[in-house]
Amino acid sequence: MPGATETEVFRRADMMDTKVGAADKDDAAMVAKTGFDAMSGATVTL
Repeated sequence: MPGATETEVFRRADMMDTKVGAADKDDAAMVAKTGFDAMSGATVTL
């Protein structure tokens, strides 16, 4: 299951100084692809 995803949400919410805002985040395209593959029944390798 993905954690925080790299989007504009944390910057727009002025949360870049929080623990999750400052942490490394998952690439949004990779999260979307993993979710799509899982929903379409494709085999997912993590």
